[in-house]
Amino acid sequence: MDLSALAARLGLPIGGTGARRDRLARLALDGDAAGVTRFVARDKSLFRPTRFGCRFEPFTPVRALPEFTGIEWSRRPGYGAKAAVVEVGPFGARYRLLLSSSLPEAVRAVSAVRLVTRIVHAHRLFEAFGREAGGRGHFVLDVDDCADAGERVVGFSGPPERTFLVPDQIFLATDGYADLRRAYAARARPLSAREDAIFWRGRSTGTVGPGEMWTALPRVRFVAEARRIAVARPELKVDVGLVSTDEGSGKAPWAELVAQGLTADFVPIERFAEKRVHVDIDGNSNSWPGLFSKVLLGGPLIKVASRDGAAQWYYDRLVDGETLAVVRADLADLEARCEMVRDPAVQARLAAGMTALAEGLTPAGEMPRVFPVLERAAAYWRDRL
Repeated sequence: MDLSALAARLGLPIGGTGARRDRLARLALDGDAAGVTRFVARDKSLFRPTRFGCRFEPFTPVRALPEFTGIEWSRRPGYGAKAAVVEVGPFGARYRLLLSSSLPEAVRAVSAVRLVTRIVHAHRLFEAFGREAGGRGHFVLDVDDCADAGERVVGFSGPPERTFLVPDQIFLATDGYADLRRAYAARARPLSAREDAIFWRGRSTGTVGPGEMWTALPRVRFVAEARRIAVARPELKVDVGLVSTDEGSGKAPWAELVAQGLTADFVPIERFAEKRVHVDIDGNSNSWPGLFSKVLLGGPLIKVASRDGAAQWYYDRLVDGETLAVVRADLADLEARCEMVRDPAVQARLAAGMTALAEGLTPAGEMPRVFPVLERAAAYWRDRL
């Protein structure tokens, strides 16, 4: 008997993290939905990584673990690589995975594991919608970094006019970044005591258009322009830089970034609380925890507009001049905005608005707010599946 195969079928937590991910991928690629359900229930530790100073604890606040009822390979085009049909009702929520057969097997395996993991982390939202809010029906959930499908899917990030936006799985699984909130609270200091700098650190993640080189990556362009401003206007105290890169097709080679003076020292996220003004700019899609962590700082923030028009569920509460200062995607007004946020009165106003927003952004408060969004999604998909 092949004990590894048997363990995979039973979902037993045997072997290291890599081996367990491989077993989960194999169950999904074999179309064994019941096996995936058992695996998730019996190998919970696989879904509890640590990220951004927050512990994922998806199994504490939910009533039940997700049930996977099917896995489909042949499906209509237009969804991302990580999608599922969510059925909601008095039972809560259950999922039918939609996997793309057009991808290489290795890519399919990674996508399947990420799809299952993100569903596990977000399950508390859909479970509550079915059990507590009386939600009925079904809809397509696209958990990719940017849900920009041909149909109007439910997603964590995407163009608002084409996406039913709901809180993302990181926000839900970390109970609204509870650990990071505590870490920041322990380092809390008034604006006047924070380092007087306009600060950003990040990776060179992002996408380029047809025919564009890596120099067109939004984050690379941003750092280049911000470094120009730092040299021309040292009184603005702009401190930005790239700390790593994803080398590959269309990506920025690290040696070139170093040669062009676009890199900087790594700064742990806990120390962000020491900086006065922060900047946010999209990566592969919205910066997800990158932005939310800065919201939690309750200080002045410069937000570079999304080049692709993507948003998350709370972006309508990010108001230019009230909670942050918005910079155009082409960076034409970056220097003017940096100059504007040097004004102590502007800093105080933005900090007050962001602090109020951060205090209200918790799963307990946000989930009921998006139940009507899920109701509209179920109505949209009523005759489309």
